[in-house]
Amino acid sequence: MRRGVIVLVAAAICLPAPARAAERGTIEGVVMNQSTGRPQAGVVVTLVGTSADLSESFERRATTDRRGRYRFRRLETGPEFFYTVDVVYGGGLYPSDALQIPDDTEDQPVIETTTRVWEPTTDPEVMLVRRNLTFAIPRGDSIAVVESLKIVNLSEEAYVGRGAELDATEPSSTFGLALPSGATQSTVAILQSSLTVPQLEPTSFGMALTAAIPPGETDLTYSYRSTGDGGSYDLSRTALYPVLEFSVLAEEPLRIESNRLSEDGRQRIDDTDYRRWTAADDLDPGDQVQMLAIADAGIAVGLIGGAAALGLLLIGGLVFAILRRASRRKVTSLEPAGRPSPADREELVMEIARLDLDYQAGKVEREQWESRRATLRSRLESAGRT
Repeated sequence: MRRGVIVLVAAAICLPAPARAAERGTIEGVVMNQSTGRPQAGVVVTLVGTSADLSESFERRATTDRRGRYRFRRLETGPEFFYTVDVVYGGGLYPSDALQIPDDTEDQPVIETTTRVWEPTTDPEVMLVRRNLTFAIPRGDSIAVVESLKIVNLSEEAYVGRGAELDATEPSSTFGLALPSGATQSTVAILQSSLTVPQLEPTSFGMALTAAIPPGETDLTYSYRSTGDGGSYDLSRTALYPVLEFSVLAEEPLRIESNRLSEDGRQRIDDTDYRRWTAADDLDPGDQVQMLAIADAGIAVGLIGGAAALGLLLIGGLVFAILRRASRRKVTSLEPAGRPSPADREELVMEIARLDLDYQAGKVEREQWESRRATLRSRLESAGRT
């Protein structure tokens, strides 16, 4: 009997102990300066933590060492806690996506991140909009508007906003979103972005992003509701940056009256017919674009309240699918012999924009700028509009 007890005890000792969930974890990372290609020392990093039910929140700060590294220890783990890492460099904000530390491990979990920063610029002339595609959809007593932008930073630096202080530890507004007078600011929502957008700030012209805009292209799609009177909705705005392609697709029974847009045929997307209006010329900063969306036959009762918000999200998903299909069509379509493709035309526009920036910065002599610009413009005009 005694021997049997001893055997059972020995067997219990040999059995593996049940796995224990890790209660604490670490978030660590490095800040890399893409302009210099080296780690960035001396940068303040802010960790923001919150519980899923928003009952708890806190902030911690650390400064990167000479290797550009930082570390936050003893953090709560599991799906009930979320963290973000915010880096401010040169007056520009570089936020992370939401992070979670897993608790399904016995070892202390470690989340590693890399934040990329650039040397800053406050010059708004480095910014342009390659494409602004706007959808106007009737929804109850208002219309839902979805705008999809392809934003281009022509410089090799990050745009941190014209009012930014380069040595500031608090970021300022960066890229502006011009809203029509009838837009309801409280309904503005980011549907998709290739850039992490922590929040939007109200401005005199609409809204503005708060994150630094890196060099190259950034995709952004956002939505809002616009109110009107008697079936007429004012979508007018002032261009804040150069816009190379501006189009509005209106769902029946809406039509567009504008001083800058002309009707450009129809487009069927899934089971919905849209009438398309397109600007004949590029827009310059300060250009007034007058647009009225008018319901010819009255607007049918649509989604309201919370259902309207869901409708905007569904519309946003539809826009992404449209753009992806359009991109594939551009790749597979055949261009007439000798005519530059849409991609070639975009490259010409970009080259002209870069040339202008170099001239304004004094990097190119006037004679060289005029000669090169005339050649590029001639090629662009021969390409025709696409």
